[in-house]
Amino acid sequence: MAGSDPADAFHVIAPSIPGFGFSGPTREAGWDLARVARAWAELMSRLGYERYGAQGGDTGSVVSPMLGGIDSEHVVGVHVNGSLGFATGDPAELAGLSEAEQGRLAGMQRQMEDGAGYAIIQSTRPQTLGFGLADSPAGQLAWIVEKFKEWTDPAFELPEDAVDRDPMLTKCQRVLAHGYCHFVGAALLGGARQLGAEGETVRSAFRGGGVPRRLRGPCHR
Repeated sequence: MAGSDPADAFHVIAPSIPGFGFSGPTREAGWDLARVARAWAELMSRLGYERYGAQGGDTGSVVSPMLGGIDSEHVVGVHVNGSLGFATGDPAELAGLSEAEQGRLAGMQRQMEDGAGYAIIQSTRPQTLGFGLADSPAGQLAWIVEKFKEWTDPAFELPEDAVDRDPMLTKCQRVLAHGYCHFVGAALLGGARQLGAEGETVRSAFRGGGVPRRLRGPCHR
């Protein structure tokens, strides 16, 4: 950046999770998130980085903490956004919650009961969903727009009331037009398979069973 100290410069390595986007479809079973994290550690080693930080959002919010545990000698810090955190059900955890916090907890429970269908089907029937969406641009459009409705302002009945229709459709168009046969036809199926490989992790989280122990790791320096 202009005016910045060159000593503050850093590289950004943005790998594509196997089965998603630019990486194309996976060609073998077993690409769960732990394997992805091991692949990232190997990638950074081959690139020659001895010290690096890891940032992750959505699926990356699980992969990055795993990477910190796997490669703790080289990972100097982990930052996540959109990570999953659930109460274990221990009454002691809930005893000191404020009214506002109890309301958020109830909202999370509603989300797990009514808003997690996309994750459950992807973690239990990835092939069925992947082939269905790969074969139907209209189906893929509906799959995306439904999330605009669910994840934007709940006060509005229709997604285009919460998000202007033009930018919403532009985003959908970019997904559909970005090499449709590759990005959607192949990589979407691979992404669904990847969630299938992590099926129990996904189902446990949305049942409110907490983050599985193998996803928990120490805080890093």
